[in-house]
Amino acid sequence: MIVKYSLTLESIAKRIRVKEGVFRCTVMEVKMIEGYGTTIDCMLVDGRIKKDDTIVVLGF
Repeated sequence: MIVKYSLTLESIAKRIRVKEGVFRCTVMEVKMIEGYGTTIDCMLVDGRIKKDDTIVVLGF
């Protein structure tokens, strides 16, 4: 809700930059789903995710 509201503010929307081909996200949850294996729920912070993008997740 905060992200959606902040994008409606004209002053903030002008300062947002998207780098082509690069994205950042925050992992919210890691879980096992039968038939899919290990899955992650994440929140996209910056950029765009496209089909066939390679995603690297670093552990502790």
